[in-house]
Amino acid sequence: MRVALVSAWRPRPCPVAAFSAALSAGLEETGICEQPVRVVAASRYPGEASYGSEVVAELCEGDPNSYREAAEVLNGLGVDAVLLQHEAGLYGAQDGYAILDFARRLEPPLVTVVHSVRPDPTPTQRHVLIRLARRSRRVVALSSRARGLLESVYAVPAHKTALIPRGVQGPPPPEVVARAREQIGAEGRPVVVTPTVMGPGQGLELALEAIRLVRPAQPDLLYVVIGGTEPGERAARGETYRDHLQWWIRRLGLEGNVLLVGTHLSEEELLAHLALADVVLLPAPRTATGAAAFLPQVLALGKPVVSTPFGEAVDFLAGGAGILVTFGNAESMARSLEALLTSPALRQEVGRKALARRMTAWPDVARQYGELLRATLASRPAR
Repeated sequence: MRVALVSAWRPRPCPVAAFSAALSAGLEETGICEQPVRVVAASRYPGEASYGSEVVAELCEGDPNSYREAAEVLNGLGVDAVLLQHEAGLYGAQDGYAILDFARRLEPPLVTVVHSVRPDPTPTQRHVLIRLARRSRRVVALSSRARGLLESVYAVPAHKTALIPRGVQGPPPPEVVARAREQIGAEGRPVVVTPTVMGPGQGLELALEAIRLVRPAQPDLLYVVIGGTEPGERAARGETYRDHLQWWIRRLGLEGNVLLVGTHLSEEELLAHLALADVVLLPAPRTATGAAAFLPQVLALGKPVVSTPFGEAVDFLAGGAGILVTFGNAESMARSLEALLTSPALRQEVGRKALARRMTAWPDVARQYGELLRATLASRPAR
């Protein structure tokens, strides 16, 4: 089978890019794809990144011609199917409206993977996703909650939707974890980690306030925020938001307790930083969409999680696999962090329940996509 991916792509610091890279590797390593996966990369401008030879075209913000040209490239390559990763805002202005022209011109069967399904979309967000779903042979949701929303809010027929979970990697080698611990000065210190995409609206200011409240009982606490600046934020304002967080850290007197780690981490190093955490903190507000991307991997590592109750967190952390705290409440967050940090037995119990959730490894996820694509190619188009 010959497959193309349409997505953000490495080295872009984005959960969708990491997802697509892992899926591409899985499709090739399991033998589902007879040839290397081809990629159409979502970029802000031509040549934004030094992509590899797998990238055959770019979709550039503000350049409608790039969407037409990318469709023509894929039409000429003879691929059997196209897997399009959808996230509001990934394909430029108007919530990615330009992707509809790409989809309309595309000749190979299209399967759309929806990374964030908003329960309360704007009219444009809803319109784009409804139109894209109509053009797609199948629409993949990453959780049962998301699948239900596709059917109830976006009117995608049930026979057209599919549920394939996010994949997870195995644990990193102990020596890599030990090296990461040494590099960030975490030896002998309690560690809280937040994986994120750096930018406004991720709840990081609230998390810092919670850390300030915990510090009197945990003076050696190290809070590590992992994530590069969101590309749109960096394009508009550079590293202003990261500078703002550094100012906030100084204002709260947390210079010795907080470390912001940027975009230089490999996938293995990112896993190592998650693996060395005593607790993982996900402080996302109700409107944030990126935090769900990290939850399966964190649970697969058996890490206790403190999280706000955004949609997927309610599902994943049910049954005691983590602790849910009230939106916007630093005191509630601090109490839960302190409870876990001061009780190894509680951390072990929550971590055991996290492991019991049994997340799906990437090779198995790739096989599920292979089965879906084969069934899609063998069937008549769904309406």
